[in-house]
Amino acid sequence: MRRPPLALSGAAALLALAGCGTTTTPQAAPPSPSSTTAAQPSSSPTSTMGGSPTSAPGTATPTGVGACTTAQLRLVAGHVEGTAGSFYATFFLRNGGAHPCSLRGYPGFALLSADGAVIQHPATRTGQAYRAVLVRPGQAGAFVVRTVDATIPGTGCDPAWKTATVQVYPPGQRSPLRQPSHLQACNLTVGPVTASGPAG
Repeated sequence: MRRPPLALSGAAALLALAGCGTTTTPQAAPPSPSSTTAAQPSSSPTSTMGGSPTSAPGTATPTGVGACTTAQLRLVAGHVEGTAGSFYATFFLRNGGAHPCSLRGYPGFALLSADGAVIQHPATRTGQAYRAVLVRPGQAGAFVVRTVDATIPGTGCDPAWKTATVQVYPPGQRSPLRQPSHLQACNLTVGPVTASGPAG
């Protein structure tokens, strides 16, 4: 089901994502596997945003295919769309290696300030079910991050929070991928990696 198009308000304009480069030098400890689980919002997206893929990743993981490591993945930012006081940003984990690998579960996701500190707290999990996603070279798995509109009163959010970096720990990994960003967000929730949707 397609989500409503993003209404470009002053706050939404701050949700532009910058750059696609990644680095892997740790600056903060990885999120705990026992992260708080957040309820799945009723308006959460059922389709994924992004560009055109070379081919779609599969969901069946053959025997002998190992987990995707941070070193072989590339973080790619997709589109941001909004509805009913929330914004949804899609990200992709692209396999830049020479061999297929699998992604299973939730990524660790946080926004960092210019000094490398986590803003507010890492994203909590939506609680959605998940299964292993086979990612062949050049393909990608996708995940969606939900954020509350920080300009809405009573959310406990501060529109003055400024993001310098998006930080993502691939499922099961303890080294992050990072890229520059100006995503202004609050009360983040993150879904599991899925095979739905193309990579940008």
